[in-house]
Amino acid sequence: MAAWNLVAVGHLLVMANGTAGHDRMAAETVIAERASALLAADAQERQEEILAAQQEAERARRAAERVRALLSSLRRLPTGRRSLGREVMRDSVRRLLKAADEADSVLNTRERELVES
Repeated sequence: MAAWNLVAVGHLLVMANGTAGHDRMAAETVIAERASALLAADAQERQEEILAAQQEAERARRAAERVRALLSSLRRLPTGRRSLGREVMRDSVRRLLKAADEADSVLNTRERELVES
């Protein structure tokens, strides 16, 4: 719902709640109930959006950690083993690229350059 609509609903709720419950007309009671339900639904939706964003940030953070670990392990391969396990190397590079894609903006410039090289 548009923010200005929520403001209007909030004003309606304040006005309806400003009238004591025993002095309210049935329409005012309905308005107050619907406004409360609408604002509660909006709050729930916002909370779900915040939770989804937090989960996405955590996934990206974990992916960035995987990128850093993979970069470190690729750098530390002994010279003799570099040519031994081409399939292992390819698998590591595939995992690195996948993790880098998931990490998105969490990686710093240097880490992105290392992944791309």
